[in-house]
Amino acid sequence: MHRRMQCVAVLVVLIASAVALPGHGDAEGSLAVDSAMTLKQALAGTRAPTKIVSTLTIVTVRYRSFDHREHQGQLVVRRDLAAQVQAIFDKLLEMPAGKPQ
Repeated sequence: MHRRMQCVAVLVVLIASAVALPGHGDAEGSLAVDSAMTLKQALAGTRAPTKIVSTLTIVTVRYRSFDHREHQGQLVVRRDLAAQVQAIFDKLLEMPAGKPQ
């Protein structure tokens, strides 16, 4: 149970859901970059133990947001889960846009 809680606890969503970074993705249909941090920037100020921080990495993902545009954001995840997280977001992006029937 503790390991499962760690997985959930260290999943830090860095995706800004409403506002893109200034100068990025302003044109209709262009990519909106919501987060462009380094891992060091993302973890600045964390109180997480070094043992935990050393297992983390940052994953840059693309996704379709509620504004129907493609966005780029980031997630901090355990390094051993990074490929799986990336694969999930890649698969979601392949799905047709719109409401499920």
